[in-house]
Amino acid sequence: MGSTPPILDPEAVFRDYVTRESLGKLKLQLERHRRSVTTALALEDTPTLQYRLLQLQALAHELDVPDTQLGYSDCLQELRRFIEGMEAEIRRSVAHSLEDGNTVVGPDLSHAARRITLLMQLEALWAEHATAKGSAPAPTGLVEGLFGFISDCQSRLGARTHKAVVEGLQDPLLGEWLSKMALVGHMFDE
Repeated sequence: MGSTPPILDPEAVFRDYVTRESLGKLKLQLERHRRSVTTALALEDTPTLQYRLLQLQALAHELDVPDTQLGYSDCLQELRRFIEGMEAEIRRSVAHSLEDGNTVVGPDLSHAARRITLLMQLEALWAEHATAKGSAPAPTGLVEGLFGFISDCQSRLGARTHKAVVEGLQDPLLGEWLSKMALVGHMFDE
């Protein structure tokens, strides 16, 4: 190794010594990385996703081959679609859990909080790679928008609850029922 001269022009080495067979192997490896990114997204495995994106980024940066650039771009677009889909899913879940008649919202909001935490991690990862690649701007502000949406849903639920309580207290049948319950209560006092 000590007698090996330094490589002064890596592109020339790549151009002169890469065969069709080795390019085929490179394409297979890229496809494995892309499937790994898809699997990591499906499993919501952020560390594996980050590792694979860094590998694809390095390949795209080091090898000026259209397939590596395309593979990296496709994975970033897949990540972006996943982020946007997750944001829409969280909105649907929160809106459904805060509808009229739903009395237990704690588990739903706890699940939404875990999803928002994952969304923040994925959004930061996408922003890091999109900035490094110089592609379209990252979908920033999704989490802040979700918090605003959740606050609005909670406010509407609070207003509906308040209105129902006020209307219920003004119902003449409620007064009659309370009077009867007071009589029943007095029977047990004696």
